[in-house]
Amino acid sequence: MTGSRSRACFTKVMAHDHPGFWATIVAGGALLSAALILLLTPLLERHFLAEPNARSSHSGATPQGAGLAVLLSLLIVCVSALLLNPPWQPPSLLPLLGGAVFLTVLGAFDDLHGLAVSWRFIGQILAALVIAFGLPQDFQLFRDVLPLMVERALIVLGVVWFIIA
Repeated sequence: MTGSRSRACFTKVMAHDHPGFWATIVAGGALLSAALILLLTPLLERHFLAEPNARSSHSGATPQGAGLAVLLSLLIVCVSALLLNPPWQPPSLLPLLGGAVFLTVLGAFDDLHGLAVSWRFIGQILAALVIAFGLPQDFQLFRDVLPLMVERALIVLGVVWFIIA
């Protein structure tokens, strides 16, 4: 085998020898997300309207909560992919899905009740820690460059930065 150990590990985890499978999973997830958002829009318009305030970028009441539809489609796609019995052993996604569920619930709760920034930030950091440190031990993108703990700390920072940005 040629190339670095980190590239070999990444290739093994991503299973590039099944691009059709992955393309179907991604396309199916995107279509399901769009369909669920369209189906849930009337419910969101009745119960999850964001009224404009000083921090708003919109001028009228705007439905929020589409993340619930995206999370639901993610869960459906993950379960469906596992039921298709792929020819390789997929890595455990439970910590990632748990973090995504927690972040979605936290966001929905904030949308409905307005959490303090400090509580949202603490929740986001906890979810990022669960996601980063719940990854499989052999999953490391920059094995040849960064120690595992440094890479995981950067993942935590990246997740939190992505959420607050």
